[in-house]
Amino acid sequence: MRSLFAFLSFILVIIESSAQLPASINFTNYTRANGLPEENINNIIQDSRGFLWIGTREGLVRFDGNTYKTWYANPADSSKFNNNNIALSGEIEKGKLYFLSGSSLWYINIYNHQLQKAARFTKKELLNTPKQVSSNIWCSVDLDSIYITNQQLQSTFTLSLRKFFPEITQADILRLQYPYALVYGSGAPLMHLLNYETGKFEKLSIDVSTLDSRSRFFLPVAYDSIQHRLYLSSYFNGVYQAELIFSAETLLKPKRITLFPDGAIRKAIALSNKRMMLGGDNGLYITDFTNYTFFNSTSKINKPMNSSVVLDIFESKDNNFWLSTTNGIIRFSLDQPPITYWRSELSLEKGDEIKYIHTNGDDIYFLSQQKSLFSLNKLNGKTKRLDSSLFYCWSGVATGNELTITGAGKRLAIYNTITGRMSNPDFLHPFYTNNTDLVTLVFKSKNGDIWYSINGGA
Repeated sequence: MRSLFAFLSFILVIIESSAQLPASINFTNYTRANGLPEENINNIIQDSRGFLWIGTREGLVRFDGNTYKTWYANPADSSKFNNNNIALSGEIEKGKLYFLSGSSLWYINIYNHQLQKAARFTKKELLNTPKQVSSNIWCSVDLDSIYITNQQLQSTFTLSLRKFFPEITQADILRLQYPYALVYGSGAPLMHLLNYETGKFEKLSIDVSTLDSRSRFFLPVAYDSIQHRLYLSSYFNGVYQAELIFSAETLLKPKRITLFPDGAIRKAIALSNKRMMLGGDNGLYITDFTNYTFFNSTSKINKPMNSSVVLDIFESKDNNFWLSTTNGIIRFSLDQPPITYWRSELSLEKGDEIKYIHTNGDDIYFLSQQKSLFSLNKLNGKTKRLDSSLFYCWSGVATGNELTITGAGKRLAIYNTITGRMSNPDFLHPFYTNNTDLVTLVFKSKNGDIWYSINGGA
């Protein structure tokens, strides 16, 4: 592994490390043009089997990475949900994926795909999806009450919402640290701490003196349980942080840390190395709270986003990020930094690929798809092209002091790392057919045998 990293540091110039702000991201866009059934997306989650579920304004969608399966509302069928506006909550119970259809709570069995209205909330019109606030406690909100439940959605406490939010028309919940959650009103400058173990609200006051007059109120977007820090956004006024100390009477004094020229930051996710990812009305931001990088549909990068309105951000189990937008879904990763160019003395093209790498002492051998075999000395950094007989190379294998490489033109090449000699054996020729034009693969089995694959043959 150390040799591989040394090789990469010699060969590639990488414009960022994982701890830095990315200057470029390759976004993969999913729209109707490439199969996505609906484009106006509310949110995305992942079930315990790895499938992605997509809540849209026009139905429920499951995505396996290649194909989509869709469920639509049918008001005439009591066994089907009756509103196509879907917002996903999560797999609250094992195998049961809960979602809101309009304001009604349903679940779908992820194994047999049977739909069922949630019995506990059959007659309730929820304002938002149930939120997980601890390992086995969930909170749900309707216009009148807050329901604190277990995983089976059986109530532990039912609290009056109107007592604390008398004029609220929309409310949501943000998970903090045990035993607290933050209840806040969307569209009103109201927040309260909820102790879900005692079933009581605790007073929370907010200093709004630093707000722009256009902003009117703060919107909580993320919480850092290690630093006890609450992050808030405000319309046209950037992102703030406030130390959240739980006491009998908590006072928040938000301090602006980054100014984004955005109408609204709708979602934020804390990243490693004191960074944060935020999605807003104008695009995607990644910040270390000193600087930030910004991406949207007009960004001058190879594969830009196809939408600038980010409604939600979700990180899947494979460390990919998924954006819910008004024009489909967008996938990207921060794990693989973009490459700007190969070292010029290798004369490699940007579209080339490295098909095989082998280390031998202080030398690293690598197979370029277009330019065949090279060597790199780790001590002095000198590179040398070892073969020009093959092109469109596919694979390589080491046997003792010999490297066997394959490519187009029905050819093999064998390089001896001791003598430096290159040969082109013809023992595969009897197996060629009129359709054969390249040797695609060579590999060594556990017993030491060497196997070859050719197209148009065996």
